[in-house]
Amino acid sequence: MDLNDLYRRESRHVLATLIRLLGDFELAEDALQEAFAAALRQWPDQGVPDNPRAWLISTGRFKAIDRIRRHDRHRSLLFERDGACEPEPPRQSPWTESFSRAESSTTTISSMPPVPTSFAVWAGSMTLASPTNVR
Repeated sequence: MDLNDLYRRESRHVLATLIRLLGDFELAEDALQEAFAAALRQWPDQGVPDNPRAWLISTGRFKAIDRIRRHDRHRSLLFERDGACEPEPPRQSPWTESFSRAESSTTTISSMPPVPTSFAVWAGSMTLASPTNVR
């Protein structure tokens, strides 16, 4: 499988999922690039996994978690050394809390950044008008 073709086919889906999981567009973009870089290093030797999209999402998520942990550790070390300012609280994202599948939509919505009113009204009307909502 050609990685360029895979990138063209899957990158939008992987990015959208990472944005939803991480709650941060820039962090998700960086995680996507790091996941594809890891695939470029690992797949020639180990082979392409059965589900490349899931592998990329999982790898991107773990890369983002590692980055946040390094950032938080760096800030706490600076605080211990300088003592000049209080460390900022840890970033809250949907994946930082353990939650069951039943609670995930409530947790995700409550932890997402505010949405402009005009977009929220448009998205709500599109959701209500969607044929998938008819039971």
